[in-house]
Amino acid sequence: MNYSISHAKEDMSKISLEEPLRDRMLKVAAIITNYMEEKVTHTSDLPIIVGGLAMEVYTSSKYVTRDIDLVSTASIKFAYGAAKLP
Repeated sequence: MNYSISHAKEDMSKISLEEPLRDRMLKVAAIITNYMEEKVTHTSDLPIIVGGLAMEVYTSSKYVTRDIDLVSTASIKFAYGAAKLP
């Protein structure tokens, strides 16, 4: 299946504002991952939740965040390549 931006937008529109913020953020991260799955060449390039949201999940919401931080080897490769620029 070709998971396009249109599919991602449709899935985003289905997320209810009545759901807890943590659940909404996890759904957004899943949508981003689904979109990236067909764009990357290695599974290690898929995004991984880090930062505050990872802490919120790990602590069962004892720590609360309002943003989503993602990292992937693709972003690391980009940063490494950009660091080599003059």
